[in-house]
Amino acid sequence: MMRLTSGFKSTPLRGAIDPVRCGNPLKGIEMDRRVIGLGFCAISTVLYSVNYIVAAQLAQTISSWRTPPGRLGTAYEQVGTMPHNLAIVALIIGILYLVIGEVAALQRKEKP
Repeated sequence: MMRLTSGFKSTPLRGAIDPVRCGNPLKGIEMDRRVIGLGFCAISTVLYSVNYIVAAQLAQTISSWRTPPGRLGTAYEQVGTMPHNLAIVALIIGILYLVIGEVAALQRKEKP
């Protein structure tokens, strides 16, 4: 019976994290919290702006609207408040992650 081999040795990937030599695996988690917080703030910005962009595109197709809110206000009412509410929730989560990351970093600096 013939055995097929590739001729390559099985070696660990370069740059792979070795958990034995790594030390503290939670080191740097504050930076991760900051990045996640900024990500949520970016998502909030996109959701908030998309809500108005969709309303502006919809306003071009509206043939009848009420006078007090106007054409854009009527389109904004038709789009709904779901993207706006999600943007607020994402912003709150992002700010919380930023604050938690900063507080953890300050606590780590104060400890000897």
